[in-house]
Amino acid sequence: MVLGIALLTVIADIFILIQYKSAYIKQQIYLLLIFIIGLTFVGQLDVLLPIYFTFSAVTLISKLKFVTKVTFFSSIYFLIYLLYGLINQDIVATIVAFVAKFWQFIIFFIVISIKIKFKETITMQTIYTCLIIETLLGMYLLSTGQMMDPNGMVRLVSNSQPITGNLAIVTLPISVYLYFSVNATSVIRRKLILTNLLFLVWIVLSGTRGYLMIYSFTMLVILLDYFGFRVRDIKSLIKNSLFILCGISLVVLLIIIWLPDVTDRVDSILRLSASVGIRTFENALIIDFFKNTSLLVNIFGIGMGGKAGEYSEYLKALNDQLTLGMWHSSRYMYGSGVLFHNLYANILLTLGILGLIVIAFMGLYIYKTISLCCIDSVDIKYALILYFIGFLLMNYYRWSADCGIGEMIILALILQKIKQDKNEDER
Repeated sequence: MVLGIALLTVIADIFILIQYKSAYIKQQIYLLLIFIIGLTFVGQLDVLLPIYFTFSAVTLISKLKFVTKVTFFSSIYFLIYLLYGLINQDIVATIVAFVAKFWQFIIFFIVISIKIKFKETITMQTIYTCLIIETLLGMYLLSTGQMMDPNGMVRLVSNSQPITGNLAIVTLPISVYLYFSVNATSVIRRKLILTNLLFLVWIVLSGTRGYLMIYSFTMLVILLDYFGFRVRDIKSLIKNSLFILCGISLVVLLIIIWLPDVTDRVDSILRLSASVGIRTFENALIIDFFKNTSLLVNIFGIGMGGKAGEYSEYLKALNDQLTLGMWHSSRYMYGSGVLFHNLYANILLTLGILGLIVIAFMGLYIYKTISLCCIDSVDIKYALILYFIGFLLMNYYRWSADCGIGEMIILALILQKIKQDKNEDER
């Protein structure tokens, strides 16, 4: 079954590359659609993620005529670790770490560096298509009974992969662009809000708190504008957000008092009272390991394909956590490469403190890029900045189904489109 779906995925991806060779946003959205559909039935990233990684990058990289210094040096940094891992460490673990954890940042820099001329018109049709596919996949997962995790929490997933909600968060930058477009009518804005409210259903049912954070942060700016709270600067954003938050808190408080059964059900769906689970042990493990390991490992990590179990300090730290109740001992003891749910714990393990600094620098550069591209639109700027902050927070809990690749590609393409619109207006 896996090979059959993989073959169909490749054929469909080739068709998309040919059919939408000049429509970059549609091309990337449809490539993601194909990946998500396949992942729903397979439930494994092993084969489909490398296919998605390859086809989503091939057109974009082919447009890369030159690179900025930041793109060049950050890419070289990760390529050094990649090559070292392929030659001296576990090959599969190295590739998994590179594609599933670090490519999401690299691809943003690549896309923002390419010179493209958008010939496509961004419309609601792309968002409608994603909503239809998201709904069909959600209905399929509901019909197959994949609704509850072992702890009784609502989670609409396929083999632990958070399927529904991924398309919703990837299309959010498109919604922001369309909502705040000078050509946006009140009808279009209402349709955008309604569509995203329908997306919210599938985000909630996915049980993925990271998806919910990205959605809430981004839609906050849109909803503030829709209800007449203009975002003029960061102070007005905070003030208006607090006002809305107080109103929501009051409603929630009344529900808790008068409808406790409803409260329990909402808590189950949103996983509000659920702990971060094994992440608590993972975080303590990585901190303890780095307190006692060598300076070299502290700075550079163990490598993308390194085996943490080869370090005595790590084994001691792991045994300490196992005595406290940590589970899956074999995975953490014998596994290679990325071992944790928390992206930043994985960065510290594989790339060391220097890796965290590099990722932090890349994050600040993305923030600066958003600010510069959206300098003429405060609303879009804060919406996309909050989107990126939500994206970073999501990576603390776990990765999205597409490992952040689609999110960063679409964000960078929308920023490119905003720059192009600005240049055309100035002519």
